[in-house]
Amino acid sequence: MKYELGDKVQINSHWKKCDFYDQVKQRDIDDLDEYLKSDEMAGATLSFDKYRKSLINETGVIVGMRQIKTRYELWHVYQDGIDVGVGIMPEIDRIEQESATYERVYLVATRMNCLRKVSFEDIVFIS
Repeated sequence: MKYELGDKVQINSHWKKCDFYDQVKQRDIDDLDEYLKSDEMAGATLSFDKYRKSLINETGVIVGMRQIKTRYELWHVYQDGIDVGVGIMPEIDRIEQESATYERVYLVATRMNCLRKVSFEDIVFIS
C-alpha cells in the first residue's frame, strides 16, 4: 500500500541519527586519519552508520517522502603527483567516501515540530 500526504498512521520504529564521534570512540580510534593511513588498513574501508532504527510507538500524519543516507564507508586514498604533459597533477592524500547505502523514508509528523523518518515497513495505516 502506498501512503498519501495527510494519512494518519501508527509507527513502530524510526531512523535516529547516530553520532559519528561515538562510533569512532567505540572502536578505540584516537586519530581516524592516522588509523586509515596505517598498514593494517591498507586498501580496506571503515563503515559508519549515519542513521539507525530505533523502536518507538507513536501515531502521526504523513507529511512527505525523502531519501536518506543510512550507512557509508571511508577509506584513505594516496596517489603520487602525475606529469600529464601540460602540467603536473597534484599529489592526492585524503580520506574519501567509497560507498553509501540509501533508504527511502516517509516523514511522519508526530508532535509539534517533530518529524520522524520512517521506513515503509514500519508504518501501519489508521485512517
